[in-house]
Amino acid sequence: MRRRPLENESGQALAEYALILAGIAMAVIVALAALGGSVGDLFDSNGRQIVGAAGTRKVPAMPLVYPTTLEECVDPGWHAHPQFASEEECKTYVEGL
Repeated sequence: MRRRPLENESGQALAEYALILAGIAMAVIVALAALGGSVGDLFDSNGRQIVGAAGTRKVPAMPLVYPTTLEECVDPGWHAHPQFASEEECKTYVEGL
């Protein structure tokens, strides 16, 4: 039995590396698509971390400030009080004081 001479494989390594790199890139894209929303939920609108992995602490929420006058409830003032869903709800609270 005669052996055939080895075929030229000089460009094969480059193709294999390209396939490995493409596979890794696809895995990263799939992971980011799957975890993207939950990663965004880890931070508040100011970029401070509010929840996270073991060892991170939760940033305390800002204390609620309640209005004391009806002028504080006039639009857009009631927006400073996130506990109220509307200007009317804010005014009802102040009138009940």
